[in-house]
Amino acid sequence: MKTSKSLILFFLFAIGNNTSSIIAQNPLVPDVGMADPHIHIFNNKAYLYATKDKDSLSTSRTWNNPYWHIWSSSDLTNWSLEIPLNLKKLI
Repeated sequence: MKTSKSLILFFLFAIGNNTSSIIAQNPLVPDVGMADPHIHIFNNKAYLYATKDKDSLSTSRTWNNPYWHIWSSSDLTNWSLEIPLNLKKLI
């Protein structure tokens, strides 16, 4: 029983120490922050809809998302910005 507790503590410690080195290695669109992306396929072309906070957390404590950014791709590798959709004009 003592051995199993020691093993559990060891693995928890090992996992806890390595989480700071986890980095996203393959963003869909490099150098563009995206949140909540989802993709729909129309006529063999993928359209990605994503939100993006206008302000960074270092300058603001509130969420400010005035646009949905719409990206498209025919090969799921190369993405083009179609249009930033203004949410306030839709309401």
